[in-house]
Amino acid sequence: MNLPEQLSLSISLQDDATFSNFWVSPSNQIPLKALSLFCQGEGDLSLLLWGFGGCGLTHLLQACSHQSRLPVAYLPLKDALDLDPNDVCANLERASLVCVDDIETLAGNAQWELAFFHLYNRLRDNGHRLLMASHTNPAAIPLALPDLHSRLLGSVVYRVDNLSQEEKIDALQMRAKVRGIKISADVARFIIKRAPKRMKKMFTILEQLDGASLRLQKKLSVRLAKQILDDDA
Repeated sequence: MNLPEQLSLSISLQDDATFSNFWVSPSNQIPLKALSLFCQGEGDLSLLLWGFGGCGLTHLLQACSHQSRLPVAYLPLKDALDLDPNDVCANLERASLVCVDDIETLAGNAQWELAFFHLYNRLRDNGHRLLMASHTNPAAIPLALPDLHSRLLGSVVYRVDNLSQEEKIDALQMRAKVRGIKISADVARFIIKRAPKRMKKMFTILEQLDGASLRLQKKLSVRLAKQILDDDA
């Protein structure tokens, strides 16, 4: 399902945002299992994932949008707040699954809080599903509308943890394998040191190094990685 044509939102799902290339740490096995079942139409009608920046919430919401066999609408709220919320939310309840990213950005915006509250109710009345993501503990989101706050807390809530240093190495090596290359733990550590804490940036650097190593016809090593990144700096 597409958003209404009159909206100027430019929304596209990342092709590589899939469950198969998301590294599941032991601490995230339960929320990922719950999410997988939710995407298949099982369990409660509303599910809220939360975690700190870099834990992969956007990846998971887009992966769910890709995997679901239901009509899906994906809405990144931080990109829509300047638009009329009534226009954005109009008819979204027709989607069998609505995935809403950055739910914490609603706080303090009275029009958006009210419009989303009504959307939540319409989805539930229609028996349709709502998947939300927040980079703030939902209990601490400073919503002005008490009824909306109670709706969020009444959803099934799971926390997604950030990866440890060693888990990031595993995640980078898995992503490299998906791309058809093999990197050592030393190369993965080098990428982690050169990138911010967000895994998305690390994966971008991995893609950059992969492309350069193919052009140079050289195996990706720490020395080559440093040369490539220093030359592009």
